[in-house]
Amino acid sequence: MQQFKLRPDGFKEVRRQMLIRVTPFMLIAVTVGIVISLVNSKDIAIGINVLPFMIPLFGVSIGWGLYRSVNRQKGLFDSYTLTFTNNLITREQLNTPTISIYFDEIKGIVKNKNGSFVIKKKNVTDVISVPAQIENYAE
Repeated sequence: MQQFKLRPDGFKEVRRQMLIRVTPFMLIAVTVGIVISLVNSKDIAIGINVLPFMIPLFGVSIGWGLYRSVNRQKGLFDSYTLTFTNNLITREQLNTPTISIYFDEIKGIVKNKNGSFVIKKKNVTDVISVPAQIENYAE
């Protein structure tokens, strides 16, 4: 039985990619929200007077949301375990169902551009994703 976990320093890569993807969408959402509130306000002076309160409030809420989501992802990342036995591949991860695929049920193994692998079962109900940050990647 071989057991693989993810590298402890591998989360830095994932966190950076996640923040690069999420931050522009959040900024666009905040900008659209502020513009909509200004357009819908009947008195422009009141709308402009509210901005000094709205912008920091949105900034704090975005920061808090990013902090919580990064910590949640770190928990998932740290709990990832891939186990190979004589005839079975099992993936275990926090707050997700355990996925087990027998070797004779494997339809294919696909390597993605980022170095991760996807192990597909003959029926599409179970798929195991193996991140590029796994320990002993060559094995």
